[in-house]
Amino acid sequence: MFGKPKGVRTMRGDDSDIWSAYWRTAPRDGCTAGLPPAVAAAIAARWRTAFAACRDATLLDIGTGGGAVLAHALASGLPADHLTGVDHAQVAPAIGGVVMHTGLDAAALPFEEDSFDIVVSQFGIEYAGWRAALGEVARVARKSLLLLVHHRDSALVRHGREQAAQAHMLLRDEALATALRAEDPQAAGRSIAALRPAADNHGLLDQLAEATATVAAMRAGGEAPDAAIDHIIAELLAHAARMTAMADAALDDAAFAEAAALLRGAGYAVTLEPQRAAGDALVAMWIAADRINSHAMESQA
Repeated sequence: MFGKPKGVRTMRGDDSDIWSAYWRTAPRDGCTAGLPPAVAAAIAARWRTAFAACRDATLLDIGTGGGAVLAHALASGLPADHLTGVDHAQVAPAIGGVVMHTGLDAAALPFEEDSFDIVVSQFGIEYAGWRAALGEVARVARKSLLLLVHHRDSALVRHGREQAAQAHMLLRDEALATALRAEDPQAAGRSIAALRPAADNHGLLDQLAEATATVAAMRAGGEAPDAAIDHIIAELLAHAARMTAMADAALDDAAFAEAAALLRGAGYAVTLEPQRAAGDALVAMWIAADRINSHAMESQA
């Protein structure tokens, strides 16, 4: 995240800007790459098992990002021309043959009712305002929904909140930027180290420590580090914004119960299934829903 840049970009604007910038360089599995390998594998297996049971289905993926879920669908045998992805951000996953719509709001989908056999989302639908977005995916799905959604009490969201707080502390009064530009090469390291004793998650701090070491090496080698410092600060700002957006979008138990009730009212049989890591730690929540009455939405209109 904080590697030496070829050019510096600033990241300002709404959430679509920060996610557009993120997906330009993030790996396809950027949403799950930081999870324990066993958890990431379990999530991938869940997707592939679901897709293997509906190989002729048409599919809509909400919040496509790097295209991880669409890649699982292709690997499971679904034809590329049966797959559609949408994202509010400007994304361009390298998956040939699928239809991609960018700049779209999942809370106002431009599709007719019953347009897709299955609608899926991996950490996407909640960012659009989950109530409105859930109504939309229930409307356009003909048969089923499978949604992996951030839970407010999950380790992912807890660590995201902590990293956002760490970033804001380092950015306050330009403390990190000032330390990085100081002649004392250890100044930034001391700023980062001061946050470690109270930190539950050191991932962001470790990356920043590596980045500050790169700046020190550049300075020692006679190379001007200004562009690298600007890049570090821009990336830190963007990371804090993404982590804050994730925490704000996450649902709590009451919201998941409400979501299930809304789907049941729209004619779906619904199951809420926690995705857990070793030690029973909560990672996220699956919402699995199958349409009972394909005309339920019409009857409620």
